[in-house]
Amino acid sequence: MFKQLLSNTIFQIIIVLIAGYILTPYMGQEGVAWAYTASTIIKTGLVILLPVITFTYMFGSMLKFARSSPGLIISVLTSLQISNVLAFAIGFFALKWTAPYFLTAGSICLNQTVDISSHINIPIPSFWSPANGMLSGFIFGIIFSFIKSSGILRLSESLKKTIGNILSKALIPVLPIFIFGFFVKMRFEGTIEALMAGYSKIFIFVTLLLFIYLGILLIISHSFNFRSAWRHVKCMITPLLTGFTTMSSMATLPFTLACTKEALENDDYSDFIIPFTAGVHMVGDGIIFGVTIAALIYMYSACEPSLAVLSLFTFYYMLSKFSAAGVPAGTTAIVMPMLGQYLGFSEEMMGIFFSVCVLQDCLITTGNVGGNCIFAKLSFNFFRGLMKK
Repeated sequence: MFKQLLSNTIFQIIIVLIAGYILTPYMGQEGVAWAYTASTIIKTGLVILLPVITFTYMFGSMLKFARSSPGLIISVLTSLQISNVLAFAIGFFALKWTAPYFLTAGSICLNQTVDISSHINIPIPSFWSPANGMLSGFIFGIIFSFIKSSGILRLSESLKKTIGNILSKALIPVLPIFIFGFFVKMRFEGTIEALMAGYSKIFIFVTLLLFIYLGILLIISHSFNFRSAWRHVKCMITPLLTGFTTMSSMATLPFTLACTKEALENDDYSDFIIPFTAGVHMVGDGIIFGVTIAALIYMYSACEPSLAVLSLFTFYYMLSKFSAAGVPAGTTAIVMPMLGQYLGFSEEMMGIFFSVCVLQDCLITTGNVGGNCIFAKLSFNFFRGLMKK
């Protein structure tokens, strides 16, 4: 039991944060700088690897989707990506419009008397980015879908398996080191106290927003029949609790599937939609990512992105749903470098974003599972006529 707890990524990160908070005053500026250097090296390795990851997963997804029943697949893909973008937009703008009422603009600022910088900096070409990896995977996946070769499918699955092994054996074990370096830097500069003062309010805000949003969608999916919606809620309890404790939409899939079959009373559509959405439809990610990004922009008094820039970032965020690695913090890791590329996030802001999103992974997964249960009902109502055809 204790060994299993020690291997849990969230538990490791909590221990690292506690240790970092206690040890920072005794490390000195040079010790903090070297810890930060270790983090930047890991981040650089992640940035180098991410275009390969995003290409592999996007290529495999497009290859499979394009070979399936085109009409229903395209309709469902379009609607679930609209749902992903809508969740992100609601999270971002809800926090942006309400932030002045409970947060302090510019509350996080660096101690200008201290300059913590990395001792080792490795330059990376601008073209080598997760966004370009996603676009390349999308294009090549569509092109190769017209070549009816089982060898291409086997190659795609082999690449995905290799990437999965690299992530599981290389990325996940060093996440605590990655977070430790950024954390002690922020603690030394006095950033952590300001963040802690504000983020407890943000956590309450995002939790309420997530469940209010899911509640509204649930009521709409049952045509405002509250008795029917309540029955759906009761059968969702098991998958929601399983998602909260396992932090894995895939591990929760059997319970989500059973709940959906009970709510829809249609096994065929349930068997299709739940596995289909488990890896690409993420309401929890959208709400929490949107709120966290808007909160950091406000608390740092960073330059607010224009609508055009935000739309470009949202487009790549939408594509990232096909490029999640299926490991803890996979989507967060893919999105993080794009925050710097498109929204102008500093390394410190990216480090905070990564840390707080990983720590909220149980809430994110709960939102994803609930969103998939409700999306199944909504899409079933909408596409019932198409399925009959």
